[in-house]
Amino acid sequence: MKALKATRDQRLLICAVSIAAAAAYSSWILGYFLNNRVSISSIVSDLSVSSEPFSVVFSTADYIAAILVMAASILGLKYFSSSRRRIWVWSLYGAFGLFTALAAFFHIECSSALVPACHDGSQYYLHVSLGLLANLSLYVAAAMSLLSLPKNLKQWGWVLLVCWLAAGAIPLIYATAIDSAATAIMQRISIVIVTIFIIAVPRITAVKNKSIDNNR
Repeated sequence: MKALKATRDQRLLICAVSIAAAAAYSSWILGYFLNNRVSISSIVSDLSVSSEPFSVVFSTADYIAAILVMAASILGLKYFSSSRRRIWVWSLYGAFGLFTALAAFFHIECSSALVPACHDGSQYYLHVSLGLLANLSLYVAAAMSLLSLPKNLKQWGWVLLVCWLAAGAIPLIYATAIDSAATAIMQRISIVIVTIFIIAVPRITAVKNKSIDNNR
């Protein structure tokens, strides 16, 4: 009984940390109240541009989300790492946090979407690249964690992954054909799905699940 209670408490701790991370990652919602101009017409990263009002709020929230994700990853590796798949999922989950922190550190200094005179320099492309690596890490972690779910839940998970991929890729591929408002909406759809998986990946993986442990 003590062992079961300890496992339950460990799982609750990891899930609580991931929920807090998801809440911090959702700080962009505050943008509609603190910086509505950027929120309705530009990407979320532009909320953290130094010249924008309340930029420190959004940068700090990104750091908090990243730290909490990495904390959940470390806890997961400590308490629920009985198979190679689990280790990979937790490691990729932690990589998402690390790349998110780096993307926040190398934030966009001047956005051409906000100030036409700005030129997207090397830091802009570094920020975008780190963001893509963060998304890729969580995407693979999510896909690996879904393999252990029952068929009906797994199907819904794959639908979310496809929607995430579409919402993230379409603005990149058709950047010149889609206006900024549509790009902003598509990006926020992908961020909502990311937020879901910030919570779902630990929720799925932090269990004593034979379907995970039997696939080492």
